[in-house]
Amino acid sequence: MDPITNPGAWDKFILAGEPSPGLCVSVAGARNPRTWDEKKGAGSSGAGLVYQGDGLAKFLVRLRFWTKEHFDEWDAWKRLLQPPTEKNPNALDSEHPQLGLLPVPISSVVVDDPGAPEPEADDTWIVEIWFRQFRKPVPAQASPAGSKSGKGGAGGASGSGPGGKSTDPVDQYIDELVGEVNSLAGG
Repeated sequence: MDPITNPGAWDKFILAGEPSPGLCVSVAGARNPRTWDEKKGAGSSGAGLVYQGDGLAKFLVRLRFWTKEHFDEWDAWKRLLQPPTEKNPNALDSEHPQLGLLPVPISSVVVDDPGAPEPEADDTWIVEIWFRQFRKPVPAQASPAGSKSGKGGAGGASGSGPGGKSTDPVDQYIDELVGEVNSLAGG
């Protein structure tokens, strides 16, 4: 849902089914971090990569208040920001169009660092609340064997030509030297 044709949907951050008080002025820093293990060989250029899964996003929601009603709504809504307890350890469902535009949408969060309303210019107040994505772990591991062109065809490893041979002059020179060493060693 884009902010051009439906700007009103961007005005609220929904937490546990309840819309935020005031105006949601931004959801900042929401990303889909990835974890990669880089495996570099001794004496080689480049490295192998092993995808270790998605990390957890951390993002900031900023709410703006300018009426007494907004503060009254805040008094009721801030109970959602309480720390987890043994009786209520669960994460909270969250909704905002920006979170839905991510390649992997965010729909469940925990409250990481809630703030209190702070005065801003022109008789407005801002509340900053940091959230952290919640997602149960699932197995996720993969190693890229090459690259894909985006034009429908599959490519080789980055910088590879026909037959998987490197197009990098330094790699080609190393391959030549390795060939010479092998021939001198009788291999």
